[in-house]
Amino acid sequence: MGQDREDRKGGGSHMTSNGQRPQPAGEQEAYPGAPPSAPSFEQEIRDAVEYERGLAVKALLALGLVALVLVVRMAFFG
Repeated sequence: MGQDREDRKGGGSHMTSNGQRPQPAGEQEAYPGAPPSAPSFEQEIRDAVEYERGLAVKALLALGLVALVLVVRMAFFG
C-alpha cells in the first residue's frame, strides 16, 4: 500500500498526483498548495515597495509645493 492508501498492480514506481501542477522554473510558489494565481511572497514585497516609493514621491512633491509657496509669499510680501 502506498502513501495514497491505494494498492497498485504491477512493479512500477508510478506515483499518483497530489493535485498540484509543477511550478515553472523561475517562479516561486506563494505557499504550499497555493493556486497558480496567488502571488509569491517576493512579488508581494515588490508590490509593497513600489507602492511605498510612490507615496514617498507624492510626499516630496507636496513638500516641494509648500516650499515654493512659502518662497513666493516671502518674495512678494517679505
